[in-house]
Amino acid sequence: MRKILVSALVLTSSCTSYKQDLETVCNVGSLVGEVSKSDPSARAMKQAQYLSSHITSPEGKKLFAGLATMSPDNRAVALRAELTAQGITACPFVEEVEREQAELKKVQQELLKLEAEKARPQPPDLPIGTPGTPVEPREGRPPSVQPPGCGVAGCDKR
Repeated sequence: MRKILVSALVLTSSCTSYKQDLETVCNVGSLVGEVSKSDPSARAMKQAQYLSSHITSPEGKKLFAGLATMSPDNRAVALRAELTAQGITACPFVEEVEREQAELKKVQQELLKLEAEKARPQPPDLPIGTPGTPVEPREGRPPSVQPPGCGVAGCDKR
């Protein structure tokens, strides 16, 4: 009977410890203190150092080691799955990762859009006076496009 009780306590404390590790991960932003938002690398390093010294359960250590090798998208998905399995519904860290990933995807889409626009063929730069190019406006006249067939001197036929 005593062995069963000790085994139950070990299993319970292990599960509780793993859940506590997950809660530590979720709250790492507030636990590490103020870190510059403008330097994501420094913030990530400080959070990783804090977590590596505060995650205690074997399951937590295994999860933490696995997260380090995952892409941010997969990291958020894996953490969400573990949190759900442990009954944890709110996790500021995962929400922050998801928000940053959404912002990153927006920026990437904008860059792709700009690259596509940049790659689109542009009309050649033609020297002034070439048919089909804008000509300098004359006094009292709006700028116009020089019609084809007009020379450098213009087409002022009155």
